[in-house]
Amino acid sequence: MKNLFSRGNTKLPRNIAIFNIPEVKTCPGKTKACLQLCYAKKATRQYPLTLLQRKRNLRVSISNQFVSRAIQELKRMKTADTVRIHEAGDFYNQDYLDKWIKIATNFPKLIFFAYTKSYSLDYGKLPKNFIVFYSSDWTTKHYSVQLRNQAIMMPELKRKLKINNTKLSMVFNKQKVFQCPGSCKTCNYCYTKPNKLKLVSFPLH
Repeated sequence: MKNLFSRGNTKLPRNIAIFNIPEVKTCPGKTKACLQLCYAKKATRQYPLTLLQRKRNLRVSISNQFVSRAIQELKRMKTADTVRIHEAGDFYNQDYLDKWIKIATNFPKLIFFAYTKSYSLDYGKLPKNFIVFYSSDWTTKHYSVQLRNQAIMMPELKRKLKINNTKLSMVFNKQKVFQCPGSCKTCNYCYTKPNKLKLVSFPLH
C-alpha cells in the first residue's frame, strides 16, 4: 500500500508530513493568477511521478477509508510534528474538508496547516491545531473576504512593491505584511505562531 504522505522537500523540513492532490481540477476557487503561475504545475512538469501520487491520493480522499488511512499513517510517522495539507490542490468540497477536521481532531499535538481559495466552505469547526490561511492574489474577485476562526488572508503580491528587508514587512491596505523568506527550513512563522499572525506575502518566484 502506497503512502499518502511524503516527508519534507527542498523548502520544508523532514518533521513536516505533506499531503497533495492534483492541482487545478481540485481548486474551485482558482484565479487567473493561479492558472498562470501555479507552483504545483511546475513541480509536476519537473517530477512527472508526483502526478501519479497526487491522483492516487485524490482517489483515496474521496473514499470512506480516507480518514482511517490518514490516521493510521500519521501514527506511524512519529517524528512528524506538523502536517502541510496541499502544496498541490485545495479543499474541493465540504465533505473533504470535514474529513481533514476529523483527522486533525485525532492529533491535538500536531499542527495542521493549509492555504485555500475555497472561501465558500465552512471552517467554523476547525480545531485549535488546524490553521487555515485564506489565500488571495491581484486577480482574486473577492479580495476582502470575511475572516473566520483561525483563517487569515495571505496576499501574493507583485514584485514591484517595496519591501523593507530589515523588518521583513511591507504595508498592504494600511496593514503590515510579513514577507515569506522562501523556506520553512529557515522560518516557521506561519504554523508555530497562530495567535500572532499578520498578513503574509509570497513574492513571485
